[in-house]
Amino acid sequence: MFDWTPAAVKAPRPYYKNVKHGQRVLCGYVVEVQYLYHGVRLILFTVERHTSLANKQQVLLDAVHFYRGVKQAVIVARKKQKQKR
Repeated sequence: MFDWTPAAVKAPRPYYKNVKHGQRVLCGYVVEVQYLYHGVRLILFTVERHTSLANKQQVLLDAVHFYRGVKQAVIVARKKQKQKR
């Protein structure tokens, strides 16, 4: 099946990794997408380890842009389902 219609999406959330001595490092942002026929997929927008704050903000903006696009696709898919009924 090649139908990757999104059914639901969750807003970007930070993804951290634990390192030495209980410190946490921001690895990126995760957007969770649930597809009609393929289950849930986690899309990770990664942050390079030793980058500037501007880079981290850009990665977040990319994740938000992706989220909004998928959210719009979810809305369109729901309208199509309602029209079929």
